Amino acid sequence: MKLPAAPPADAKIGKKIEYVAKRLEYLLAPMGFTRRNRRLVRRCGEGRDARIDILDLQGDKWNEGSGGKLALNLAIKFPALITLLAELDESPWRLDQAATDDFGIGLGGHFYARLGDALPQQRETWWPPGFVAGRDVWIDLPAHSNAEAEADLLLRLVKAYALPWLAQCGDLAALAAHAGNGFGSPSLLDALLSHVLRADAATARQLLLETPAYRLTNDARRYQRLLECLARYGVDVAGAAWAEPPAEPHRTRREAQVAELRQTHEAKVQAFIDQGATLAGREAAFLDAWLEEAAAKQLADDVSKFRLWRYVQEADATARLTLLQSLLETLPQPRPPVKSTVSNVYATYANFHHGAWTILAEAVLATLSACTRDAARALLQRLCALGGSVEQELTCDRFTSPLPAVLRWLMETLPCADRVALIDAAAAVQHSVRDALLARTRERFAHPPSFTFLGEKFEADLRAAFSPEALAMTERVLSECPERGFAGKDRDVLLALKRWLRTEPDGRVPLLIEDDDWGRGLKQALLTLAEPLRASVTALFEWFDEGVDSKPSQRWQRALDQHLSQRGLCSDEFAGWLRDSLALFPYSDLQHCIAAPGYGAFPGWTGSQILLGLIHICARPGFEPARRSLPDVVRAAFTVVPGQKPRAQGIGSAALPIIALDVEGKAFLQALLRDTRQKPIRASIEKALKG
Repeated sequence: MKLPAAPPADAKIGKKIEYVAKRLEYLLAPMGFTRRNRRLVRRCGEGRDARIDILDLQGDKWNEGSGGKLALNLAIKFPALITLLAELDESPWRLDQAATDDFGIGLGGHFYARLGDALPQQRETWWPPGFVAGRDVWIDLPAHSNAEAEADLLLRLVKAYALPWLAQCGDLAALAAHAGNGFGSPSLLDALLSHVLRADAATARQLLLETPAYRLTNDARRYQRLLECLARYGVDVAGAAWAEPPAEPHRTRREAQVAELRQTHEAKVQAFIDQGATLAGREAAFLDAWLEEAAAKQLADDVSKFRLWRYVQEADATARLTLLQSLLETLPQPRPPVKSTVSNVYATYANFHHGAWTILAEAVLATLSACTRDAARALLQRLCALGGSVEQELTCDRFTSPLPAVLRWLMETLPCADRVALIDAAAAVQHSVRDALLARTRERFAHPPSFTFLGEKFEADLRAAFSPEALAMTERVLSECPERGFAGKDRDVLLALKRWLRTEPDGRVPLLIEDDDWGRGLKQALLTLAEPLRASVTALFEWFDEGVDSKPSQRWQRALDQHLSQRGLCSDEFAGWLRDSLALFPYSDLQHCIAAPGYGAFPGWTGSQILLGLIHICARPGFEPARRSLPDVVRAAFTVVPGQKPRAQGIGSAALPIIALDVEGKAFLQALLRDTRQKPIRASIEKALKG
């Protein structure tokens, strides 16, 4: 075996940890260790004395770039003990696990420790700073180091402490002695079964009788199987019986408090029920009672099991709409806290009122099929007050109110004429969302995270990300595309709202391509087309803007063929324009900002839908020349924006099967597979190559 060469000082932290593992393998191979990734394994002994020694290198979850931290975990597995556990639990899967080098809490049949657990109490002068016996200790891998000195330090620690720990703890007697002694220690059940394997029936019986049954197994059924297993191996189990664990005082108090809370909630619900038989005119009282029942049911989504739900079912559509309007009016107002009946009765749900009323609002909307224009306007006016009701995350927010649900319902149920007539009210909702989003963004920039102790590179990146220039850029992006400040379904609703605001009286939604790197090039490419071809392409893009799947159905593909045929797009002129336009996507300066992910390099919604549609056209007969641009599209889509993610991974994956339709494309994919390290992308490429 050849001594591995140290990586350069600027190598990724993962490469440095792999180098440390390889160096340990080189130096520990004479002792019987072999390496699997970042884990060194040695198999010793035979029969009941067989064991697996494990040295596991663990990188810190905050490792980034070329610097980070490294820890060492120690473990010893006993295959015979795991086999006995498989017999006890009648679980054949444990037999497969007995031969592997996996370890962790709950697996049983082994024990493990951190390097700090193997250190002596007396501190040595050569230890790194922060090394304390019994603690979780880490070795720094600085960004400016090639990890050679750190590898030598770790090898010295392994020889001085890890290997002696493995030797000292490497038998079943040691396992029994360490049972129940803290982090990673074996369980008392492991200790009991280890005495069985050592044919020490007397000690096994003594431990069985001295140990409370609930500390050996978690229920009476498993305890009975344990007794039967012990008896088969000659252990006298007379006098051993299952006993329930004693009641814990704090649990008893908690259960009493929960019962009292449930009684309080039910009493308030019953008071509402006793006061009348209908919902009309009692909306405010109903909402208060609903909160009480939601607290008792721990915010259950199934409203059909609520006692109060029958009031909604028995009410007419007008009364339900009135309840919804009352709910939206009440949401922004501060409300007294309502305690839930979860285990910790001292806590209240974050945004509990929002959560309970959002569940109610969504359930009420599901019972309504339509509303008048005046009622819709009233709902939209009430939504304006909820534009800032969000849960803030690092880069994206999520609404904590029913605003998305109400908007979605209005867009699905209102006829086109009503949507056009209500554009001003819908625009007011968008403005309220945008203004609140910009205010939160300015607040984030006014209070950036601490720049100290982050390392020179990270500190420089953060200062640039929170600079006045970055704020100005972010405000411009979020003013034009407020949906980029939100995540998941909330983002989709705001995108649909933008389409609503562009709707014309005839139902047509004019095209609006975002001003990102790809969008700017696409708009310029459209201008190069002469009429009537430009109008035909624009109409096709408007259809794409309604939504394109990465894996379109046959029905959608037939509709695509009809669009191409009816609009006169099955021509060499359009095919050539398609090839040249796709070639524009790779060009990007990869502008990005931590407060507005997606700026510049990332295509917007409309641009993404158009790009997906154009890619699918390349699969149609007659458009084979346009496929020549797809490899460049894929490379650009999989390019990682610094500090963030690939530009358009889904779009790149959608293009792979089309590229694989010809021999040259398959050769490109095979080369791309050799150069790609990201597992999801590799999986997509392999799937495309298999057809």
